[in-house]
Amino acid sequence: MTEPRGVIFQHGQLESDIVSGQRVRSIVGVDFDGDGAKERVWALDVLQLRLDGPHWHRVFLDAGALFWDESEEQVILDEREDADCRELGAELGVVGRECRLVLAFGSDADAATAVHLHLDDGRKIVFGPSEPEHLDSPGRLDVRRGSVEDTYLELLKAHDVPSHYEAPPDLAHGHLAKRVAGFREALEGRLGRALEVDDQVQDASFHADVIIDEQQTGSFVHQRVVRFSNFGSMATVTDPHANERELVAIRDVLRHHDFIYVPRNLLEAAYDGEGCDPQVIDSWWTRYFDYI
Repeated sequence: MTEPRGVIFQHGQLESDIVSGQRVRSIVGVDFDGDGAKERVWALDVLQLRLDGPHWHRVFLDAGALFWDESEEQVILDEREDADCRELGAELGVVGRECRLVLAFGSDADAATAVHLHLDDGRKIVFGPSEPEHLDSPGRLDVRRGSVEDTYLELLKAHDVPSHYEAPPDLAHGHLAKRVAGFREALEGRLGRALEVDDQVQDASFHADVIIDEQQTGSFVHQRVVRFSNFGSMATVTDPHANERELVAIRDVLRHHDFIYVPRNLLEAAYDGEGCDPQVIDSWWTRYFDYI
C-alpha cells in the first residue's frame, strides 16, 4: 500500500489535478458547533473525503488559509470528542462521481479561501468560509452546478481591483521577483536545462516571463514562456500548444511555489469585470497578462 502524502497543500490559492480520475466513495462532514444543515447547505468545520485508494483526505480552514492533507485513517481535527460526524456522500448524490480539477481561491483579494472540487457530471463540491470577509468564520459545504470555465472566471473577477490597471496597491515587487526566481530554479531542475527570466517589463499588468523555449523564423522570434501576473499570484503559459510533459512540470512547480495556473485560452474571453474601463481592457488576457 502506498504511504499517505501527509500535507498536500496549505495555500491561499491552488490549481491542481491531485485527485483527478478518482471516484468519490464517501464524504464525511465534521461539525463542532451543532450548526447542522440548512436547505442542502451544511455548516461544517472539517470536510473528510474518501476517494479511490486506501487513504482519507481532510480539508479544513484556519484563519483564512486552506489546508488539505492525506492520512491512512479518518482523522478528526484535534481529536475532539464533541465532533458530530455525518456521512453526506449519498445525500449529496456524489458517491461514484469522478473528480476532475481542484481550484481554491478567495472571493476577493482579501477574503478567505474556498475550495472547488469539480466532478464529471458538471457539478462541483464547494467548501469554504460561511462569511468570506471574516477569516475565522465556520466552514460551509455546498454542491452546485458549475463548469471549470465558470470557476476560473470567478477567480479572475476575485482579483479585479478597481481602478488599478497595472498592479494592486499592496504588491511587493521584490518579493514577487524572489518567488519567480525560485520557480525558475525549480523548473530548471525538472526540465534539466537552464532558463532565462525576462523582467524588463513596464506599463503592463504582468511582472515577468520565464522563457521555456524560443524559435526563430527569419526575423521573427517566437517564445514560449511562463508569464506571471502582478495580480493574485496567477501565471499562464503563453503557447497553448506547449508539450504535455512540460506543461505537467510547469503546473506542478507553480503549485509548489504558491502560484495558480490559468489556461491561456480562457484568458481570451472578453473582459466583463467591474474594476477597469472595458474600452481600455478588452480581454482577461489584457487585464492580467499584457501591456496596457
